[in-house]
Amino acid sequence: MNDIYDKSVAGFRRFATSKYYIVSVAAMALFFFVTGLDLAGIVISAALFAATLIFTDNERYAMPPLLTLIFQLSFRHNGEKVVNYYSQPLAIAFFAVAVIIIASAIVFYALKIRPKRNRSFCIKNRKMLLPMTILAAITVLGGLFYSPYDFASLLYAFGVGGMFVAFYIGFAYLTDGLEETRIYLAKTTVSVMLLICAELAAFYAFNFSSYGVMNSSWKGSMTIGWGMSNTIGALLVMLIPSAYYLMNKNVNFTFNYVAVFIAINAVYFTMSRAALLVGVPMCVVLSVITFVNKRELRKKTAVASALFVAADVIFVLTVMAAGKLSVFTDFFIQNSISGSGDISTASRGRTELWAGYWELFKSAPVFGVGFYNAFYKFMSSTMTMFSGMAHNTVFQYLGSCGIVGIAGYAYHRYASVKLYIKDYSYEKLMFAAGCAALVLMALFDVFFVSPYFTLFYCMYIVLSENCPADKNNKKDAVVNASSVTTEKTDDNSPELTTGGDE
Repeated sequence: MNDIYDKSVAGFRRFATSKYYIVSVAAMALFFFVTGLDLAGIVISAALFAATLIFTDNERYAMPPLLTLIFQLSFRHNGEKVVNYYSQPLAIAFFAVAVIIIASAIVFYALKIRPKRNRSFCIKNRKMLLPMTILAAITVLGGLFYSPYDFASLLYAFGVGGMFVAFYIGFAYLTDGLEETRIYLAKTTVSVMLLICAELAAFYAFNFSSYGVMNSSWKGSMTIGWGMSNTIGALLVMLIPSAYYLMNKNVNFTFNYVAVFIAINAVYFTMSRAALLVGVPMCVVLSVITFVNKRELRKKTAVASALFVAADVIFVLTVMAAGKLSVFTDFFIQNSISGSGDISTASRGRTELWAGYWELFKSAPVFGVGFYNAFYKFMSSTMTMFSGMAHNTVFQYLGSCGIVGIAGYAYHRYASVKLYIKDYSYEKLMFAAGCAALVLMALFDVFFVSPYFTLFYCMYIVLSENCPADKNNKKDAVVNASSVTTEKTDDNSPELTTGGDE
């Protein structure tokens, strides 16, 4: 019996550390998304997380099922046919089982596995711990002394504020600071990005024929289980820098540049204007940076960029020749700003929300009215709580948390900028791009306080803290060349192949 157990564990370990593991996890998530068996998929992913955390030799292998878990929520459980599907007792039971599995695995790992690895965990030296804690604290303090301030307000504030600290400490605890881990998590992030693109394509395939044109009605229907149109587009933009990170490490360059091309074109089909406004220039800038700073990649970057631009131009010309341009442009034309009177319409209610949150700030300027009271005031019976948020991070913290809140958020922003500027690292630049994209897009939406974005934001921050400064790269690479577990930090270092990295 023990022999069978040992062979089973060894077989699982070989699979979980292989180069096929990440793509297999993403494919599994897509299967559960398309079939609508997402509740079963979530429990299976939780079990996979537990197994990899306990039976493999590095925590990084537990990340693919964890990062893809929520993206299994299926578009088949949205709309009028299925009302409140995920709030039903059966769904709650599945979610509870998944949480119990994940929590139990982490506790077992912390008590039984972690001590054997002789890895220390010193959170106090983390540069962003204080800024994250302050961000959480000002969120909890939002609405203090404002009436009414009830238990719902406090509970929601702890939920929003707590996720920043929880995700941050979680990634700090489960990552070892090595370059291999940064590359592995970047690969996992790219797999999530392509998973989202595939889910968007599936949603179009099953639903677009009923509309036949990308207009406001189609955009309003675009809900793929875990997010709506703007959320889908913005998250794709935030994940794109991980592909550039791998490209600049010369890891599967062609594959990752094609992934960028697919993702930024998918953003257009989400009709998220904020995502396009930030994402397209970001891709241009990162491509230019890659071309300028990486001599060995210049030819690849130039040829690939030219081919991708040509492909988009050919597509547009083909659509125009077929007389179908309006099919792909109606929404953008309908919501353009042709005059000052169209600003409110084009903003799709954002300007009214910003004005409303400014009034909330004036009514409670010190601590604001609280997150819960703020969104509840602007949320109609047909909207979710996110619809009632300010759709602008600055107005959100002003109205919800007052002067104390905006001061705390400003300090958090200052600390994050300092993280990327002090001890500059070319490696950190790609993670900085993901964080910057989120901050900019959050000026037009609720992204900064959305769990999906916070998850990857905290991951980028933690990985950035682990990056060595460029000025030490060559020196460190020479000193540590004899160690197989040491980070190779030279920009021109060979591609890593340990632990399933291709």
